[in-house]
Amino acid sequence: MENRDNVDCENNPPESVAAYWRENPANPVRVLVSTATHLVRGEGYLAKTRFMQNLISQYHWSRDFEWDRDRFGAYNAEFGYEKRLCYFLIDHGQSPTGNDDDVPILCVPIHDALPSQIRRKLKAFPFTPLKSAPKTEYRQMNAIEKRERIRKQLFWDMGLSDMDFNFLKESPEHALWLERNIEPRFWSKLKVLEAEWQEFQEKLALGIIRRIPVQRELGLEQGKEEKSRDCTEMWDCSLLQSPLSRKECIAWQIPLVLYASQGSTIA
Repeated sequence: MENRDNVDCENNPPESVAAYWRENPANPVRVLVSTATHLVRGEGYLAKTRFMQNLISQYHWSRDFEWDRDRFGAYNAEFGYEKRLCYFLIDHGQSPTGNDDDVPILCVPIHDALPSQIRRKLKAFPFTPLKSAPKTEYRQMNAIEKRERIRKQLFWDMGLSDMDFNFLKESPEHALWLERNIEPRFWSKLKVLEAEWQEFQEKLALGIIRRIPVQRELGLEQGKEEKSRDCTEMWDCSLLQSPLSRKECIAWQIPLVLYASQGSTIA
């Protein structure tokens, strides 16, 4: 399974390769899967990326994706668009030599040669994680950065957070810019999300939903999906009545931990 070039894919039949890694689960490997956005199952970015994580892991290691063992990255995963080519990368294990070039890359489907853009992205996204600089906190972002964050979240089919909606409420000029510069369907979706958020805030103010801020920091610090699940208990939704369901209530927790729980979006 020697790999002479760290941006070339193994040239083996898919099943024989998968069987090899199932029999040798301790061996390091990079698995790069390309597909189209509309083919990925799930509702929203969180569910779709989780589906891909587990699908790749089950095929190669007969188990679900585990943050303790694996690392995950997504490129061009703009699920707000259909029929858009996207890539998902799982890095598994550690290089025994310390040289990332020795780690084989498996591509699904097999490519004779990776597109030059993807080759560059892989080189810029090392197998051995580098100590990353602290992410810019929301309150440190300027208005343009906050607006761009909202635009990208709509393209990625993500939810929006309290901070996003409060920003739009306090900065109507940036809300107007979005209305004029994104596709009407994305603006319509934003308005639907905004209406749901406003209803959620009303229920919160009336005490129908109660805030229980006990797990948020744990999930963000761990940066793992197993921990981020605990964040759904930030709200006691037991008294919630239709039309805003308990499921929708819990869904409001996702934007708070999404970046931490979903690994890296390869820029």
